[in-house]
Amino acid sequence: MVNQPRPLRRDQIAAFVGNDQEAILAVERLFGAVNTLQGDSGDTSPVDISAAQQAITDLTGRVIVGDTAQATAQAALAALQGVNQTLAMLALAPAPQPLNRTAWGTFFDLNTQNAAVINTAYSVSFSNTDLSRGVYLAGSPATQITVDQAGLYDFQHSIQIDKTTGGKGLFYLWYRKNGVDVANSATRVRLEGNNSENVASWNYVFDLKAGDYIEYRWAVNDTGVEIKYFTSSAPVPAIPSCIVTVTNNIEGQQ
Repeated sequence: MVNQPRPLRRDQIAAFVGNDQEAILAVERLFGAVNTLQGDSGDTSPVDISAAQQAITDLTGRVIVGDTAQATAQAALAALQGVNQTLAMLALAPAPQPLNRTAWGTFFDLNTQNAAVINTAYSVSFSNTDLSRGVYLAGSPATQITVDQAGLYDFQHSIQIDKTTGGKGLFYLWYRKNGVDVANSATRVRLEGNNSENVASWNYVFDLKAGDYIEYRWAVNDTGVEIKYFTSSAPVPAIPSCIVTVTNNIEGQQ
């Protein structure tokens, strides 16, 4: 923060400019303009403040070398006009936009998820949060992956699917945004035979506003197809039924 110049008393100003009231008032207005330019919070750009303070420096130099009170007043008014022009430019400039912070979230589930009825949509649920900053789970059960600021978000998932019966079965997966299915976002995976594990894994980028949420929706044509959790078995750690990672560190986003 740049310190505001301390206003001079009228007798101090008169020592420079004499008793010319126009000159005294011009200098006082100049100080007032500089203080307005900086503001109480000190948020104005230091470059703008520096320009205003330089105007005071120039004015002081002209006052010292001025031959008459009239010349001094004209110098003061000229410097004041320069500061006012700076103020006018600031007024027309767009308000600074806050920078989005980087947000992320990693969520997983340690339960096998089953479809009670075929050809019926269900939401993938999550039992655990690994990492979270600005991206969090909501709902009961926790199915809504929610963001707290606007931005472009990359959703990446790994969903372990399995078939526990013979024959062929289809697994469908798609996205839902704020309770509405996302058009053209579904994928189908075919499984054949008992213990025919597969992994549904890809990514999708969403343009979200603060408070928006995404759900993973799934359906099957055979209740033997499920989202499967596997316990640890040395030397392999446990296999979550689903893992989702969300980030908004997409280069160039506004």
